[in-house]
Amino acid sequence: MFKVVPSLVLLLILSLSVTAQIQKTPNNRVYVDEDYEYTELARRNRNVKEQLDRGMRFYKARDYKAAADAFASAMNWDPAVFDAHFNLGVTRLYLADYRGAVAASYYLAWSYLDEQQFPKAIEMLDECARLEPTNALVYAALAEGYYHEKRYKEALSNAQKAVDINPKSLAGYAGLGHIYFGMKKLKEAKQNFQKALTIEPESATARYNLALTCLAMNQKDCAREQYAILKHVEPDLSSQLLAQIYGSKLLRLMK
Repeated sequence: MFKVVPSLVLLLILSLSVTAQIQKTPNNRVYVDEDYEYTELARRNRNVKEQLDRGMRFYKARDYKAAADAFASAMNWDPAVFDAHFNLGVTRLYLADYRGAVAASYYLAWSYLDEQQFPKAIEMLDECARLEPTNALVYAALAEGYYHEKRYKEALSNAQKAVDINPKSLAGYAGLGHIYFGMKKLKEAKQNFQKALTIEPESATARYNLALTCLAMNQKDCAREQYAILKHVEPDLSSQLLAQIYGSKLLRLMK
């Protein structure tokens, strides 16, 4: 609904206490056939493993600055290695870098959302909100989690908090629109998708969702107007919308 991050099977929920333990990485061994030892992929995997191992050694020696640098280096080599995200977040707690810890756990929480592990995502995002209570993106992500749990009251509260913190929060207004649509409050959904488009007129997802909301309200002229704009912004999505306008398919908003 708001933001897409890579879907990966994650390891553990980030502990945000002073007794936090970083994730060991026994399964990060890289086995490379000698014929391919010098390929780019092999080199990347080897460097990731080396940096993760360095980070673990520094962490055990309580050299948290060096450990954080090593885990960050592993992330630079391969941003999809969430062992590095997790360990960097925990290490930054020991450096009292709470903003850095929040950033790492925020992206981990989004991966939980993508994996449809909504209670785990909510738990992690609640900790993010506790550490950084003025981050609009955290509340927009919380709204996503609560929405999928059909806890609409909490979802609305968090999406509203996102726009209260940041009146130009595209994610906040799009989230409100999505939640109201799920509650069958179409007038409110339409208003919030329109607000989202005032912030980012080229948001194809918000425009598509506005069109579907108009269709659900039997306002086909509104939907056709969005189609006319969308076909210049996102032709593939406009084709889907055209099928919705002239077909009888179930209306499902885009994330």
